[in-house]
Amino acid sequence: MRHSIGLKIFSIAVILLLIMAGVSFMTYRLASDVAKHLRLVEMNYVPAFGAIAEADAHSLEAAIHLRRLIVDFLSNSGDDARRAQLRDRLSRATSNWIEKLQIAHERIEAQIDDPLNFDDDVALARIDDKVEALIATKPERDRLLARLDDAIAKNDKAKVSEIAAILDDLRDPFQGRLDAARADLLKVLNAATGNVGARQHRVALIDLGLMVAAGVLGLLWAAVI
Repeated sequence: MRHSIGLKIFSIAVILLLIMAGVSFMTYRLASDVAKHLRLVEMNYVPAFGAIAEADAHSLEAAIHLRRLIVDFLSNSGDDARRAQLRDRLSRATSNWIEKLQIAHERIEAQIDDPLNFDDDVALARIDDKVEALIATKPERDRLLARLDDAIAKNDKAKVSEIAAILDDLRDPFQGRLDAARADLLKVLNAATGNVGARQHRVALIDLGLMVAAGVLGLLWAAVI
């Protein structure tokens, strides 16, 4: 009788350990899946959005320096050192927004190429097309800035005003496309973040359900034997 009771207790312990091991394994697998998706958000979505936001700021900075450069020239300030400083700041700001857009492009492409995703490859591809189109505007902008430099060097105010008007005309469409790309990526980022949150919530519910099921099975097994 004593051996029979000991065997029953041992059997219950073994069954409970097996059930808990199964629960732990399932929880680990689900939590690992959540961690992988969270890593995607951290490595691709957030850097891409941050890069576009920084590109927007640098683009506005470049526009301000360009306006100051033109105003300084047209006002006959004669301060060549200040003009050179403004031109240098304009070049650096332009290089910065290009660099940031290239980072965004690289992160978006990395996410599209990753087999693990949030089923948003089509949306990301559309955003990437917009980013590439923005990057492709730099050669034309560089040509216009070179013409502006030449006109300033020749003290040709009429030409400077003409080129400034062209740059202004290009500015609004560019800014509109940049804002659209940022807004679209923010929607995708929010959706991805929401997806990770939903997965975490689902893991918690499944974990709780498995724990309850394990407890019930343990009690049933104890009752049977």
